Amino acid sequence: MRFDPVECGKRMKALRESKNLTQMQLAEQLNISLNHVKALEHARRLFSIDLVIEISAFFDVSLDYLLLGKTQSTSKAASELNAAIEILERIDGKKVLVQADRAKTKSSLRTLPLVPPIRDRLLELKGQQETYRRLCRSSYNPDYLGYLCVDEIGNILRPNYVSEQFPKLLEKNGLRPIRFHDLRHSCASLLLANGVPMKQIQEWLGHSDFSTTANIYAHLDYASKLSSAQAMLECLGYGNASA
Repeated sequence: MRFDPVECGKRMKALRESKNLTQMQLAEQLNISLNHVKALEHARRLFSIDLVIEISAFFDVSLDYLLLGKTQSTSKAASELNAAIEILERIDGKKVLVQADRAKTKSSLRTLPLVPPIRDRLLELKGQQETYRRLCRSSYNPDYLGYLCVDEIGNILRPNYVSEQFPKLLEKNGLRPIRFHDLRHSCASLLLANGVPMKQIQEWLGHSDFSTTANIYAHLDYASKLSSAQAMLECLGYGNASA
């Protein structure tokens, strides 16, 4: 199966329309011009590798699918599930929170070490909740005592609260606009840059397939390429020769 820019452009358009995005909205998300998006969708311009990676990450599909049309890495049904414990459902036209012990995929349910700074912050939040509970007394909502993500009177925070507040935090601190989800990619990039093996990064991210992690972040794994090149030089008898 070979790369066809026309078919690739059609897949990009289909993905955009599946998210009900206009070309202008997608251009803003990718930080490129409207004409650039139009040219890509109509095969008048080729994709750069960096942009292909960004598009595949934005739509949560594999590079194989975007470039070659192979099976998507995630299903539409899975994307409708909230990756956290809570999901939103509508009952009689009203939004209610439904507690669900499930995640987007089986690999999303994983155990990670609780590092000291995060542990301390969680304990601090728990202490704040106890203080608010004593102050509010009967006005405090007792339904979510087992949760940390609640407001001052005990009401649980909506699942999209963080993503809604994130742009305000960026603006307040004079930072350029990015998606909250981009922090996930930044984390993986920093781990890779500091020598963490790709397999361990896969486990941190919760990717069910190693190829998903490798496809998205392989272009950043420059250090391992250097060490491989050095190993080959040593095998050829060049010792510690460097470029």
